[in-house]
Amino acid sequence: MVYSIFELVSMAKRLLTGGLMFRGRISSYISYIGDQICIVLLMSGGSAGAALLRELDGLTPGDIAFCDATGNFCSQTAAGVAMIFLGIFFLICSYVISAICFHQKKV
Repeated sequence: MVYSIFELVSMAKRLLTGGLMFRGRISSYISYIGDQICIVLLMSGGSAGAALLRELDGLTPGDIAFCDATGNFCSQTAAGVAMIFLGIFFLICSYVISAICFHQKKV
């Protein structure tokens, strides 16, 4: 959350004044490393959610499977996990663009 707020303020300052939050390449380093951390955290959360969903799908406490008994819960959870992985894809695309600009010193 702190990283997201930093990025929001940093981009607003850059758009309004044309300057970065910190001198030199410190802002670029923070963005570069922060994107990597967010990718890892989202990937961990999505993987944990997918593993839990798989466990719930195989759970049969009675005569009926858990996902069948709970109605839309498992399908809604699966959609949420899919959105996490879609978000990871777009964050990785943003990270690749950021890495290219960082390497070419355009940031």
